[in-house]
Amino acid sequence: PLRELKGFRRVPLRVGERKTVTFEVGAHELMYYGKTGEPVLEAGEFEVFVGGDCLTDNGVTVRLL
Repeated sequence: PLRELKGFRRVPLRVGERKTVTFEVGAHELMYYGKTGEPVLEAGEFEVFVGGDCLTDNGVTVRLL
């Protein structure tokens, strides 16, 4: 898939209220399962998006070495 949900938190807010929400994305969240079912972690660039739905363009690119 092009995008996968890696974290979710419902944060109730009042009108005009702001809160900081923190998520940690570690190596385990960047792994996928190979053809034989083994976990695979590849070096490369990953795009991380934060937003209210899957169509958000609010993201950054991170590099895993």
